[in-house]
Amino acid sequence: MITLPPTMPCTECGEERLRITMPNGLCSGCAELETAGELPPVRPEGFHICDERSANWLLRKLANIAAEKRRITAQADEILRQLDADAQRLHHLYGAELERFARETLAAAGNRRRSLTLLQGTLAFRTIAPALRVSDTAAAIHWAKQHAPALVTTTTTEEIDTKAFRDLAKIAKNTDGELLPGISVSEGGENFSISFGKTD
Repeated sequence: MITLPPTMPCTECGEERLRITMPNGLCSGCAELETAGELPPVRPEGFHICDERSANWLLRKLANIAAEKRRITAQADEILRQLDADAQRLHHLYGAELERFARETLAAAGNRRRSLTLLQGTLAFRTIAPALRVSDTAAAIHWAKQHAPALVTTTTTEEIDTKAFRDLAKIAKNTDGELLPGISVSEGGENFSISFGKTD
């Protein structure tokens, strides 16, 4: 039978280490902190913030944690950017083929379903109705200043309430078929989307 070397918990952090590696009762990490003066002052009644040294110890710990959070967040953001770039590349290479596969599979099934559920995700088609949009803000502002000035606000530059202007344009189009300046009609059609199951 193999006898494992005896271990003991670090007197500071409590992690188990080989006893032979901790002659002073501290693991190597805590021993380095002790040498650098970063371990909390040892007090018989326990550690408390009661002087400049103990306050600086806590502030140093909190600053290190904040710096580590920033480093991890920056690294995570970089990983997400790489994943987004990979996803865009795959959509560019295979998106049209995936949409065609979904369309043909649904057609072959002979029913009116608009979505195809697969093991790794769901492919869906959604009908989009034509809609009005403000495509020329300058033209919309010029018209609104004469006919609906309440929609225009001026800060350092003139701005327009695009939602209210679209509503007004919809009324004008439905009433006499007129398209207000700055308004265009987006084409209706079909939207193809990919979704994935929820994860806990």
